[in-house]
Amino acid sequence: MRMVEVSVGDLVGPALDWVVATIEGLPIRRDPMRFGATANGGYWIWDSKPNGMMLKIGGQPSQTNRNAGGCYSPSTDWNVLGPMVLKYPIQMGNHESGNNDGQFWGSAHCFRAGTAFETQKGVMVAACRAIVAFVLGAVVKVPADLITEEMRPVTTGIEVTP
Repeated sequence: MRMVEVSVGDLVGPALDWVVATIEGLPIRRDPMRFGATANGGYWIWDSKPNGMMLKIGGQPSQTNRNAGGCYSPSTDWNVLGPMVLKYPIQMGNHESGNNDGQFWGSAHCFRAGTAFETQKGVMVAACRAIVAFVLGAVVKVPADLITEEMRPVTTGIEVTP
């Protein structure tokens, strides 16, 4: 799997959700059903035990796919993030943007790790970043194919690992 180093403060979407899944020790497989470059391709939580969890990593949860399994996305789903907030020493805040637009910024801090994250992407993204920084540090490795334009790799070279 090709991996790229990324600053935790730049993690978003499926890349952030993937790192959180690794922290939680969940079984991750790339494209277990061989869908390729389609909406159902990508990384999944794939527990092949009877009644095991099988959820696509990332995406926006809806009532329909949440009830059917659907996706694993702590950065957008309180049902997934909530138990982790109780497990890790982070502090969260929700702040008005100051633009009279009804928008809020999210912030999360982990004083034990000396980290603070503020983002227009909301408090759930900030909380996930604080958890990742607490457990893994300020820079993490993620699969290269999860990198988006809004993320800036820390290194330009791509490392190949087995």
